[in-house]
Amino acid sequence: MAVCFSVLLLALRHWLLPDIEHYREDIATVITRAAGQHVTIGAVSANWDGLRPHLMLRTVQVHDKEGNPALLLNQIESTLSWLSLLHGEVRFHAIRIAQPDLTVRRDASGIIHVAGIALSPDQSEGGFADWLLRQRRLIISDARILWQDDQRGAPPLELKAVNLRLENRGQHHRFGIHAIPPSELAAPLDVRGDFTGASLNTLGKWRGQLFTQLDYADIAAWRVWLPFPEAIEFNHGTGALRMWLKVDGTVVEGLTADVRLQNVKTRLAQELPELNLIRLQGRVGWKKITNSTDEGVELSTRGLSISIHGEQALQPLDFSLQTFPAHDGRSGSGKLNVNALELETLMNLAEYLPIHAPLRKRLDELSPTGEIRDIRAEWNGEWPAPAHFGVKGRFVNLGMKKFDQIPAFSGLSGNIDGTEQGGTLNLNSQKISVALPAMFPKPVMLDTFTGQASWGLLADKNPIEFKFSNIAFANDHAAGVIYGSYRSVPDGPGMIDLSGHLTRADARYVGHYVPTMVNQPTRDWLDKSIVAGELSDVRLHLKGNLAEFPFNHNEHGIFQINAKASGAALDYLPEWPRIENISADLLFHGSRMEIIASQANIFDARLNKVKLQIADMTEPDAMLEIEGAASGATKEFIKFIERSALSSYTSGIVDGISTMGDGELLFKLDIPLYRPDDIKLTGNYQFIDNQINPGPYLPNLEKVNGVLAFTESSIKIEKIGAQILGGPVVINSSTPTDGGIRITAIGKANLDNLRQPARNKPATAAQVWARHLRGSTDWRAVLHIRNKLVNVSLESSLLGIASDLPEPFFKAATDPMPLRFERKAVDSRRDDLILRYGGLVAAQIKRSRDSAGNYHAERGMVSFGTTSTLSPAKTGVIVNGSLPLLDLDQWRSLFKQLNEGAGPSLGLTQINLHLGVLDFLDRRFNNVTLNARMDGGEWHSTVASKEISGDINWHPSGNGKVVARLKSLIIPAASPIRPTTAMQVQPQEKSLPALDVVADNFIVNEKPLGRLELLANQQKQNWHIEKLHITNSDSSLTAKGIWHSHATPPRIQTDIKLEASDIGKLLTRLGYPDRVKRGRGGLEGVLSWSGSPRSIDYPTLSGSLNLKAKQGQFPKLETGIGKLFSIFDLQALPRRITLDFRDVLTEGFGFDNISGNIKISRGVAVTDDLRIKGSAAKFVMSGEVDLAAETQKLHVKVMPSLGLVTPVAGIASMIANKELKDPFDQVVSSEYNVTGTWADPVITEIVR
Repeated sequence: MAVCFSVLLLALRHWLLPDIEHYREDIATVITRAAGQHVTIGAVSANWDGLRPHLMLRTVQVHDKEGNPALLLNQIESTLSWLSLLHGEVRFHAIRIAQPDLTVRRDASGIIHVAGIALSPDQSEGGFADWLLRQRRLIISDARILWQDDQRGAPPLELKAVNLRLENRGQHHRFGIHAIPPSELAAPLDVRGDFTGASLNTLGKWRGQLFTQLDYADIAAWRVWLPFPEAIEFNHGTGALRMWLKVDGTVVEGLTADVRLQNVKTRLAQELPELNLIRLQGRVGWKKITNSTDEGVELSTRGLSISIHGEQALQPLDFSLQTFPAHDGRSGSGKLNVNALELETLMNLAEYLPIHAPLRKRLDELSPTGEIRDIRAEWNGEWPAPAHFGVKGRFVNLGMKKFDQIPAFSGLSGNIDGTEQGGTLNLNSQKISVALPAMFPKPVMLDTFTGQASWGLLADKNPIEFKFSNIAFANDHAAGVIYGSYRSVPDGPGMIDLSGHLTRADARYVGHYVPTMVNQPTRDWLDKSIVAGELSDVRLHLKGNLAEFPFNHNEHGIFQINAKASGAALDYLPEWPRIENISADLLFHGSRMEIIASQANIFDARLNKVKLQIADMTEPDAMLEIEGAASGATKEFIKFIERSALSSYTSGIVDGISTMGDGELLFKLDIPLYRPDDIKLTGNYQFIDNQINPGPYLPNLEKVNGVLAFTESSIKIEKIGAQILGGPVVINSSTPTDGGIRITAIGKANLDNLRQPARNKPATAAQVWARHLRGSTDWRAVLHIRNKLVNVSLESSLLGIASDLPEPFFKAATDPMPLRFERKAVDSRRDDLILRYGGLVAAQIKRSRDSAGNYHAERGMVSFGTTSTLSPAKTGVIVNGSLPLLDLDQWRSLFKQLNEGAGPSLGLTQINLHLGVLDFLDRRFNNVTLNARMDGGEWHSTVASKEISGDINWHPSGNGKVVARLKSLIIPAASPIRPTTAMQVQPQEKSLPALDVVADNFIVNEKPLGRLELLANQQKQNWHIEKLHITNSDSSLTAKGIWHSHATPPRIQTDIKLEASDIGKLLTRLGYPDRVKRGRGGLEGVLSWSGSPRSIDYPTLSGSLNLKAKQGQFPKLETGIGKLFSIFDLQALPRRITLDFRDVLTEGFGFDNISGNIKISRGVAVTDDLRIKGSAAKFVMSGEVDLAAETQKLHVKVMPSLGLVTPVAGIASMIANKELKDPFDQVVSSEYNVTGTWADPVITEIVR
């Protein structure tokens, strides 16, 4: 064999191949015979490829059956295979075809034509193709393929740079294709195949796998060439694909694809909305499967995720579904494995999928939510009721709407292990909601829900029994466990035996869990009325046929709830005060509810023995019954009346009153829950030694004892005893025919018992008045209260009462003085006040009340000594009449003791009074006529009296302002001394009004001072004297200063300047005549003292003064020139001095100049340089003067002038002979100490 092969090889090498062109036709004939199609070769050349002959064929044409060229191959390189000898036909080891152009067409009937050669079993022209399949290797490089689809009418599609590699081993064929489609359609295409088949004429018998990879493609653009279903609209989308396809003949055995799509817009059916996929990625698979008897299919995914625009993304899904359809009498079966599936996202995706209408309707009805994980399910039989099934898996936040007997729920988590016979359910849920409309009006919301439940079919295969083991639950309302069983029954809600224990519960939400068979008014009351409280040790027992619930009287079953309540609060009725701090037993027995409270409070009142009950909560006319007793402070029960609907029935009897003391209450209240306004109330309250303050301007009731009875529409008082105005009173009430309540009080006032205030407590207003009143008297008062309007009348003869009040209200005890006071309410904001006090005072005032509750007088008349008629046309209050004496200082002192603030607005607009005597500011004014009127918020008045005459205006804003323009202002002497037994000295005022006063004739203590101008005002904490100017013909005084009124103590500081053109006349004007003749000068300085500006407080006086005077004369040198000039009284000096001035000083002492500085500290004036210089002598003074004690300690040095010394014998010769060793002044001067008081000075000569 080897010898034959060698001979053949040598023959080919040296004989045949060099002359291969001569065999071109022979080669073409051999290929034609082998391929079954006519093949022509334009040229051929040969060479060696190792041990194999290598042929180069050019212009190779393959003709169709009509003899027309169908395929042109410009160049084929081939390596001849030695296997050709075995098979008797030309076989090539490798064929290489470069840059061929190939047209592939599908005709209108669907037959594929490759280079004009039809690939059809009926009319096959594929002999050449089959011949190629018999070659060992086929390589095509850089080909161009044109696809024409006549059946779809699509435009031609050109694939460039097509590279093909085909490996053949008998009937085993492997190939790979790489091609470049148009760039706008896709990235390069990679296709690989591994098939087994004999001929293209028998493609139906081929088996193998196909792999395709496309890294990028515009899928919507491919719809022209790809066979998309007609119902599907594919408008946009790009992506990548890897696909493995397993086929057996014409049947697809399996498909696996890795897809990655973006921005896909498609509509899978005309009636469906457009599906806008942001992303679809993962692996999907489908394949046929078999078991021992049947065939089925398996659909699977791996890591499949879908993101839809506007919807939540479907997380990566691993899914496997195997189904085996029913066949030959055998029922279908299946298996399902799911790693994790979000049902809500799947439901959102289902909206876009072409699902059968019944299935879509069922999905919409269920609307499942949540996530299922690690599900393993098997079944045998047809859905929805397979004969056998088993399921295991977990679920998280599972939810669905109501379906058949299954209630709607959400948030359920746990795991399940069950079959058609039964199973177990382990729950571990959070934020679960279960809708049980047949039991509760609202879904039950739980924060946690854990435990185990099992179910199973009973013997008759019909009822299902559920068993619950330690089902623990908790939410903001409650926490506890339940256990028991439930068994379904035909045509009924079922049988139940359930027990539970709650460790805690919020009482506010009891109404949430009351069964719906309780009537709506009762459920509303429970839901709204229990506003606080904690329940503990709650025990539940429910047993019986639920069709008989709630088992009244424990018939046919048991329904019991027992609980302990603490810290509870109950709003049992709208607009009634709530019951708080309730400690009680809460009981539900059947349809009966009871709350038995061991303690509770309404405000601060203690309730005991309180019982609330509803006999039958299922009855439409259910009644809430409340009864009990209470004890505590009366003010709490007053508050209860004020803040409850009872206030509308009390006609305002308790409005504005305050109480001290305790009492006891008994009550019974029936409330029809279907008509809560139609209540029935009975009760009584017993006062025990109470004190009642009925409001401002009225005296207190002390030691109140008695019983007040009430119903929902009335209050009755019978013989309640008390103390008022220092004496006893008996109070009764009646109901007039016109409605409301009439209260009558008859008593005896003993004002002596009101004098002393309680220890360590300030005096009350009544006690301050009582200091000026003595004795006792009878009185009677009537109050008529209707629609919260109160009419009051009070009358007494005042016989037995003595008064030392300031005039004009002084009265002896034996003098009767009829007193009658009436208050008539016009409406809720207006009333009339009428007062008669003997013939002395008559008043009628019409008042109105503002939004703050303060009364203001609108108009009225107050008359003293006369009777006037109230004019309906005038507004404001008018005061007129005359009084012989009005001590305004004592009245001011009394009102300061009351310290009651501004009080109600008097509304005065006009005053016309004549006063015989007026005591004011410790001064007495006589025969005063005052006419004043209010205009524009200011008082304009004219005053005429002996002491004052002119116009005075009062601006009341702020601290007020007085503007006065007076013809005369006489400051009279002090008022006569009054008894001070009842009046007490009050602290000085801290603020004064602003003053603008001008008086043409200003007289103080009968001394005419001239014209007065005064300007002062309050600035923040200080009162500023801006100007004080007093002028007359011989002098002027100017001062300004500040009064620090809020300092401790208050202090005034002032600058003064006194200028006198005639000192003698000034001293005469001040009441010191003949003390100085002529002279001019001034006094200037700063002074300050503690107190007020009205008078100087000498013990605290401080400051400094500078004194200057000229050209005057002391005529007689008598004492009393003034406090500062008292030391000038030289007449009392001894006449026996060394120098005798009698002949010179007989007519007084003329001075040329007086000067000095004076400093004052704490009322003591000190000087060391006061000098008086005259033609006759010179004086030098030093020392101090106590201005408060009017004493002095002065040193005076007197030195005669030279003109007086000359006539004295011996003086001149002593000077001429210079016998004097010391200066002249020291020789002839005399020195004196002046001590003692101003009135009796002591002058002592100092002997050297």
